[in-house]
Amino acid sequence: MTTSATLFVCLIFPPTYLIDGTLQAGLWKYALILGFFGVVVPVICFSIGVPKVGTGLGTILGAVELPTAVIASITLVHEVVSPLQWIGIVCILFGIFIPQILKVRKEKKQSSFPEETIEF
Repeated sequence: MTTSATLFVCLIFPPTYLIDGTLQAGLWKYALILGFFGVVVPVICFSIGVPKVGTGLGTILGAVELPTAVIASITLVHEVVSPLQWIGIVCILFGIFIPQILKVRKEKKQSSFPEETIEF
């Protein structure tokens, strides 16, 4: 996932910093830290955690990353997020939460009515 995302971003925004000397001038320190904590650690933790918590909760945890990133960009970079963008984030979260809630309710309903066994 991260490899394909990297290729896609490099197609849209060519990495000119590799040629013009910006990377060698000190950008590599920040790139290394951001790459490690932004790409490597989350993927490893997510890969270890999802089998333990299940795919339903794993999906919800993956979706929570979106508002977390938006809130971090507001507080750290002082980006402006429009109400329409917040509505989009809420729609995405509802689109992920509602099927999970319905699945849990269906499982609870089925477990409360055990199937009858027929003996011959």
